[in-house]
Amino acid sequence: MSFQIGSPLEHEDDGSIGSASLLLDGTYQTGTVNTVESDFYQVVIQTGGLHTFETSGFNFMTLLKEMLSSPLVTAAKTTTTADTNGFTISIARRDQLCMALSNRLGKPDLCSLAAPIPTTAQAATLKIATSLPEDSFSRGSEFPITASTPTLFYSSASELLCESVATAVVDAATGSVFSSTTPAATIADMVTRVMGYPPGDPLFAGAAKILQDNYDAHIGARASATNAMRSTFALACEAPTTLSFGL
Repeated sequence: MSFQIGSPLEHEDDGSIGSASLLLDGTYQTGTVNTVESDFYQVVIQTGGLHTFETSGFNFMTLLKEMLSSPLVTAAKTTTTADTNGFTISIARRDQLCMALSNRLGKPDLCSLAAPIPTTAQAATLKIATSLPEDSFSRGSEFPITASTPTLFYSSASELLCESVATAVVDAATGSVFSSTTPAATIADMVTRVMGYPPGDPLFAGAAKILQDNYDAHIGARASATNAMRSTFALACEAPTTLSFGL
C-alpha cells in the first residue's frame, strides 16, 4: 500500500465568509492567486491566557508535556480544582520507592528486586521490600490496583526497608554513599539527595536541623557514629517527600 503526501491545498469553495477555510496557527495552505475570485480564511483568536497546544500547531508531544507538567497533575500551584475536590498525594509504592532510592543514591537495585541469587543481606532486604504494595491487576478487571494511602503495614514496611538500606549506603564496606566522619556535610547531602530539598529551598534548613537533632540524640545516648548516621538516614528515608509519589 502506498500513498502520496502533498502540500496542504486550499479548500474549495472558500469564496465567501460562510465557507472560509480554517487556518490553524503555525500552519499554511497553498493555492493560486488570480483577479477573478476571492478566497476567505478564518483564524481563531485566543482569549487571554496560555494556549501552548494551539500555538504549537496542535502538536501531540506538546500537549503531553503541558498536561503532565500542569498544576492539576503536579499540585505545584493552587488550582480551583484542588481547592474544590482536594488533591491526593499517593504513597510511593514498591517499584517507585526502590527506583527513586537507587537513582538518587546512584546504587542500582538497592532493594535487590533483580538479584538472581540474592546474598543473605540482599535476601533480607528483598523480603522487606516485597511487603510494600506494588502496582498490580486483579483478575477480570482492566483497572490497576494502585494503593495510594498510608497504612500501619506500609509505615512498618517502609521503616524496616529504610533501616535495611541504611547499612548499604552509610559506612558500608564497599560502595558507601554517606560517611559518618563528616556529620554536617553528610546530613546536608541527605537532605538534598534523599529528601529532595536543594540548599536554596526554604525548607532545607528545617529539614537539616531535624536530622542533626536525631544524630546528636543518638550520639548523646552513646551510639556509635555509624549507627547514629544510619538512624539519621532512615529518618530522611521516611520523610514524606521520600515516601510520596506525586505522579
